[in-house]
Amino acid sequence: MSYSLAKIAKEIGVSKTTVSFVFNGKGKEHRVSADMQEKILEFCRKVNYSVNIHAQRMNQKNVGTIGVILYPGGLRKIMNPLSDENSANILGGVIEAAAKRNCRVLIEIVTPETPPEKICEWFRKREIDGMIYYGMIMLDKWRDILIAEGCHVVGIGGEPGKELPSVNIDNYASSVSLTKYLLKKGHRKMTFLNGRDTSYINNERRRGFMETLKKHGIDYVNGPANYAMFQEGNAYAWAKEKIKSHSLDEDAIVCGNDSMAIGVMNALKSNGIKIPDDVAVAGADGISLANYVTPSLTTYSLCPMKLGMKASELLFKLIDGKETEKNITLKSDIIIREST
Repeated sequence: MSYSLAKIAKEIGVSKTTVSFVFNGKGKEHRVSADMQEKILEFCRKVNYSVNIHAQRMNQKNVGTIGVILYPGGLRKIMNPLSDENSANILGGVIEAAAKRNCRVLIEIVTPETPPEKICEWFRKREIDGMIYYGMIMLDKWRDILIAEGCHVVGIGGEPGKELPSVNIDNYASSVSLTKYLLKKGHRKMTFLNGRDTSYINNERRRGFMETLKKHGIDYVNGPANYAMFQEGNAYAWAKEKIKSHSLDEDAIVCGNDSMAIGVMNALKSNGIKIPDDVAVAGADGISLANYVTPSLTTYSLCPMKLGMKASELLFKLIDGKETEKNITLKSDIIIREST
């Protein structure tokens, strides 16, 4: 026999509303006795009735869940983004902020090939109230659909002014400060090792570096075509090839993140090149390992926990229909260490 909410209520002898309160975990709140709650649940178990969660969600204003999409890096195969310290700490900040609202967090890993429908399904099926994305430039095909359907979305490291709200550190200002410091130390032959050209964070860091050199009348060494996909191994190979080909004439190498800077330092050290006496090296992100490598690495922090928390706070304001800032920018200070 097929059972509905109304049929269950009729057989037990209570109102349909009372049964609904129990199914939604609000029995105590609406003064349904513990005995009655157990009687309703026991009847449901007896007749093998389960609540249609999807239908229930479709009737709720909010479902108490947010989603986080992470981009795994420069490679097309799926990697583990949580092996990246920044991704893990950003997610930690999101979870901490969500916990204050008794909100759950779902995680999805995407690539440029991920169809926008897969992301939109979260919203269409009412599985999430809003979404945070990190590690990517929001593709037009995704952004257009999300905006058209009125989805609540916040980016971390996304490009401001692209219709979707974002939270960033001031990567441009931090890169300018770092480059000015290197110039003050007397460095003139510098190059920038990129992560990915699809990364807004990388591009802002490169822009700060290049514009600062230009303002000081200094040419950029080797052009902007050096990419190591934010990977330590790729950076090591890049530096190793420069040494092997006798094309290493820089007195300072600035990297788009700390992992690449560590790869560069390992290549230099393995070939007897002294840091910073022969070549200074600097990174960005402020990962914990940067303080323990030899020499310790000059960098600036991405403030990942704070980014995660701020993005969540902004998203919850959108969900609640409150006025919000369109973009939030956090300050990050240069951490001077032995590598420069």
